[in-house]
Amino acid sequence: MLKTLVVVDAPAADLVMDAAEIISFDTYLSDYPKLGQAKRRVLNLCDTEHYLSKGYYCSLLAEARQHKVLPSVQTINELRQTSQDADWWIDLPAICSSDSLHPCSV
Repeated sequence: MLKTLVVVDAPAADLVMDAAEIISFDTYLSDYPKLGQAKRRVLNLCDTEHYLSKGYYCSLLAEARQHKVLPSVQTINELRQTSQDADWWIDLPAICSSDSLHPCSV
């Protein structure tokens, strides 16, 4: 059975899980994988909002280390793309009020 690492931006001192080891991103970056250690399952709870954020890099590094990671880099990228595709709705009033060849009829 795979052991689980929960990787967070900054671990809380009072957060304890019996089924998983909770570590900071910096600890995962510097201390894993350990020589002779079995592969791990990584639950990445770091911030993944921006490209090359700690969360993005954590998932990328876990995949390179052949750890099973959630969320995967592919999932992060797909969610980011979906979010960017939806942003045009936020700018809809500005788009409609601009001088364009196709005025909006909303």
